[in-house]
Amino acid sequence: MRLSALMACAAGLVLGVAGTAAADHLSKCEGIWKLVSAERDGKAVSKEELDKEVTVSCAVKGDTVKIVAKRGDTVTTEATAKLVKKGDKYDQYDITYAKGRTDEVDLKGKTLHGIIQVDGDTMKVCWHGADGYPKDFSTAKDSSCALRTYKRVKK
Repeated sequence: MRLSALMACAAGLVLGVAGTAAADHLSKCEGIWKLVSAERDGKAVSKEELDKEVTVSCAVKGDTVKIVAKRGDTVTTEATAKLVKKGDKYDQYDITYAKGRTDEVDLKGKTLHGIIQVDGDTMKVCWHGADGYPKDFSTAKDSSCALRTYKRVKK
């Protein structure tokens, strides 16, 4: 998978904790995150792709989270996420892309469904292109699921 696909997906998932009902999660996802691991359809993204400078910034405002993904200084993805359902283990969210693409498709105007979990300085997001939401943070061959793990960038 190319890095642009990785970043597009990554950005979308990061925004997933938005919403008034999840105010505790909103404060947890605010900031800048570096991608540290990724997989899609049961296959890990190569170390070479992960070594490229991929960061996602999250800005919370009201019931939405604006996200911007960059590769170095180049913006690759812009999206907005909204909380759909708060849960004990993770929250469900919808993310709508203003800019971004995967290897297969332009994401502009598309909405994907995902789940997000923030634990300290680690954030996990998982989503898939099919209807419905992932049930956990895993992927399997031909599942259309993508999983991303991020670490908070300390200033």
